[in-house]
Amino acid sequence: MSGSQTLQQVFQQALAQDPDRKAMEFLGQSYSWGWVRDVAAAVERRLAEAGLGLDAAIGLIASQSPALYAAFIGLAANGRSMSMINSFQSPEAIGRDLAGLGFSAVIAADSIWQSAIIDGASAAGTLALALADDGSLGVLNGIDRPTAAGRKLAEPGIELLTSGTTGPPKRHLLAYRVLNRTMYNVHFAMVEPGDGMALPHQLNYPFAQFIGVNNLILAIERKRWLWLEPKFTVERWLDLVHQTHLTTYQLPPPGVKMVMDAEVPPEALAGVRYITCGAGAVDAHQRRIFEERYGLKLLMSYGATEYAGTAAAMSQADLERYGDAKFDSVGRAVYGVQIRIVDPESGEPLPPGEDHVGLVEIVQPAISEDWIRSTDLGYLDEDGFLYLMGRADGAINRGGFKISPAAIEGALLQHPGIAAACVVGIPDPRLGSVPAAAVERKPGAAPLDADELKTFVRKLLPATHIPVHVRIVDKLPRTATLKLELGAIREMFSSDAVALQS
Repeated sequence: MSGSQTLQQVFQQALAQDPDRKAMEFLGQSYSWGWVRDVAAAVERRLAEAGLGLDAAIGLIASQSPALYAAFIGLAANGRSMSMINSFQSPEAIGRDLAGLGFSAVIAADSIWQSAIIDGASAAGTLALALADDGSLGVLNGIDRPTAAGRKLAEPGIELLTSGTTGPPKRHLLAYRVLNRTMYNVHFAMVEPGDGMALPHQLNYPFAQFIGVNNLILAIERKRWLWLEPKFTVERWLDLVHQTHLTTYQLPPPGVKMVMDAEVPPEALAGVRYITCGAGAVDAHQRRIFEERYGLKLLMSYGATEYAGTAAAMSQADLERYGDAKFDSVGRAVYGVQIRIVDPESGEPLPPGEDHVGLVEIVQPAISEDWIRSTDLGYLDEDGFLYLMGRADGAINRGGFKISPAAIEGALLQHPGIAAACVVGIPDPRLGSVPAAAVERKPGAAPLDADELKTFVRKLLPATHIPVHVRIVDKLPRTATLKLELGAIREMFSSDAVALQS
């Protein structure tokens, strides 16, 4: 495919292919490209009838719905601007979003629309469009044409939500001019042999956030059919592996431990050589166990919505060249991207080496030539490989001792009864800040005891790292992309919550 093609042209070509060819599969049901094209055309026709030009931002309540994906593909093919709304909220919260954002039209799967959401759209004079499972389109609130001017983006593109791990997700515009360039800079772990159109591409990340949209763009660009799931489950993922027999698959970072906790036998992944993994960190100890148990390699990557995608990735070629010498790295800068490490206080660039940990900055030329500073801590080695060391806003200063939450989380994850762990710093009148650990009990495991867990960590880490407070829960709060939701976890250790534990 020519690198001069725009994202709009790539999506137009997808809609123009053989109508009988498989476009996607959702919970075992297949959908053709002819069906996708019909849904996309119905949506475009309805927007045109409502008098909405291409500059009107169309709201999408993002969910894993085949009809909604078809609508997205059509909107992108027509160059329409879109703004994503997180469906993983209460109806009341979505309704408030719609009332405040003031879109000309909002599209959602039929199952999403509830009275509070419809009321929010009506309050803003917004056309409320519902897509049924069969792709049919209906207007829910009787508004045939928007009664307000409607929201417009600064320039044509897709407005996405940041991950929301440390607070409420923020809206971030990725212009089409940026996406036109970054879709050709996507890191490919490897290319499967055979007919690309007959191969699946996993879409188990919600596309309210960049990783989901990026994954969809990658699938369309590579002419793959879309494998959709409501959410990631080990059982459905194994079904895909058994049906398709590829050498490379995706896993969300929590999925690595979920596969091990499910005691999936090694023979179930026979023939799989690589697992690509992004959108979060994987504990090094768990990763090594996973790779040894299943005889495969994890290809890590690092990116963010603000970067317009992947900034660094471990390629198959680099893995084969360096082996375990770069085990802890998330790889090197992808094509066109520059990475550097700067001193958190002075902002001065730091030389390579593990003794020079600082803030990660990148240049993404598709956005601008300016350095984009993150809150991620890391260092570069002499070969340009990036090593992440946690977040600058997550470090715990316990009476002068700097503590990495990741180190404590890694120790806790070695306990056989823990499925997930998150460590945050909470205020302490004497020491300034102390570590507090929230752990998710593995289903079927023996009951856990807070003192026992502290003793377990004490055997692995210095005394300064022992959590002062421990909460044991059945499920830790997570974002739509399965990242742990730090804000909600910190609330577990509010002064009132801690007092109740004492």
